[in-house]
Amino acid sequence: MIGSVRRMFRATTHVALFSGAVVGMATSAIQAQDAAAVVKSGDNTALVKPEGSKEWSLTKMGEKIPEGAQVLAGRRSLIVAPDGDVSLEFRGDLAGISPFPIHETVVQLKKPGEGIDLEITPQRGRVDLVNTKKEGAAVVKIHLFGETALIKLKTPETRFTLEMYGRWAAGESFSRNYTKDQIPTISVVLVVTKGEIEISHEEVTTRLSAPPGPAKIAFNNHTVGYIKPEFLEKLPEWATDNFKSESPLIAARFASAVKFFDLLKEKGDIPAALESLAASENETDRRLAIFAMGATDNLDSLWSTMLTLKTSEVIDDAVIALRHWIGREPGQDAKLWDYLVNKRKYTETQADQTLDLLHSPSKSDLARPEYYEHLILLLNAKRDMPRVLAYWHLVRLVPQGAAINFNPLGKPEERKEAAAKWANLIPKGKLPPQAVSNDEETESKPAVDVKKK
Repeated sequence: MIGSVRRMFRATTHVALFSGAVVGMATSAIQAQDAAAVVKSGDNTALVKPEGSKEWSLTKMGEKIPEGAQVLAGRRSLIVAPDGDVSLEFRGDLAGISPFPIHETVVQLKKPGEGIDLEITPQRGRVDLVNTKKEGAAVVKIHLFGETALIKLKTPETRFTLEMYGRWAAGESFSRNYTKDQIPTISVVLVVTKGEIEISHEEVTTRLSAPPGPAKIAFNNHTVGYIKPEFLEKLPEWATDNFKSESPLIAARFASAVKFFDLLKEKGDIPAALESLAASENETDRRLAIFAMGATDNLDSLWSTMLTLKTSEVIDDAVIALRHWIGREPGQDAKLWDYLVNKRKYTETQADQTLDLLHSPSKSDLARPEYYEHLILLLNAKRDMPRVLAYWHLVRLVPQGAAINFNPLGKPEERKEAAAKWANLIPKGKLPPQAVSNDEETESKPAVDVKKK
C-alpha cells in the first residue's frame, strides 16, 4: 500500500452484501482464543453480522467478535484486540467536517495471526486505531484492495485515523458489462494523530509521525507508483476533537443515533426500527433512517420512505444514499439494477437509465446542450426514479431552476407544466445560464420543498 507499489490496487474489497438484514440473536459464544476482537463499548452500540450470515445483531459489552464478522456502527463504538493491546474506535462524522462524506462505518474483523494484535479489512467510513499497551509497540494488519500492510504503532497511546469512501468517477457511465478496470474509485486517507507509526508493505517501510511531521498519506484503488507522505504542520480539524459537542448539528445527530438504537432494542427488527425513525417529524431522524436503510441494504424501506414522504430533503437524502450504495464496492450497481428489474418491475432500459443517472456526468457532458435536453425530457419519464434523478441533477447544475417548484413525484399534469418551465429556462440547443459544478458531494439541497400538498 505504501512506497513503490508494483501492483495496482484493483482487487475488490472483501465486502459481503447485507441482504435481508434483520436483528437476530447475539453472536454465538466463541472461545477467547478464537475471537477476532471484543466489544468494549456498552450494550447496543453497534451491529455485528457473522461471516456467511444474513442476520445482524446488536452488540453486547464484552461480546467476542468471531473471525470474518462485520461490525457496523456510527460514532464512539469501541472494540479491542483479543489481547486488549489495540483499540478500534468507530468515529463517524457528526460534525460534518470530514474530507469524505461518512455516512456509516463498516469493518470486517479477522483473527490475528502470530505477532499481530489486530487484523482488519476496513470497508467504509472512519476508524481510529490506538496502541493501548502499557509499554512497547502494537501491530495491526490491514487488508485493502487485495493488498496487505503491517502497521506498527511504536509506543503506547500512539494513534492514527483512517477514512475510506467510494464513488463512481464523474463520466464513468453505467454498463451491464464492465471491464475489470471499470470500478468505483475507493479513496483512503490516513493521518497519524499521536506518536509514530511504521507501515510495511512488501519490502518497503514508511514512517509517519504526528504533526508537525510527515503525518498523512492519501491514495485510492487506482493508485500506481510511489505514495508520498504529506507533511502537516498541525492536525486538520476533522482529525481532532476540537469541535464543540454542544453544536446544534452534533447534538441533533447524536440524539437521532441514540433514538435509532433505542428503537432497535425495542422493536427487535431493523426494518421496523428504521421505518419508525423515518416517520419522525425530525429531519435529522429521517436522514439517519435513510442512510441506515442503505447501510443495511434495506432498499425496499428506502424506496417506500421516499415515495411516501416525498419531501425534498427525503428525496435528496435517498439519492445520495443510493449513490453511496453503488460506490462502496464493485458490483453494487449491478445488484441495484437487478433489484429494479426484479423487485420494482422496471424494464431493462428503465433500469439502465436509472443507474446511469446515479452516476455523475463528465465535464464534456456538461458542455453539451443535449445533456440538459435529455434531463428535461426525463422530467416526464414514466417511472419515478428517472424523474427524481433528472431533477436532482438539474437543480444542482442550475440552482435558479428550484424556483420552478417541480415535484418529480407529483401529478402528471403538474409535472408536465413544470417541465415546460424548465424547457423555457434552458432553451433547446443552449447551455443553461449560470450553470455550476456538479462535483461529488457538493450536494446543496433544493431551495423548494416538493412535498405533495
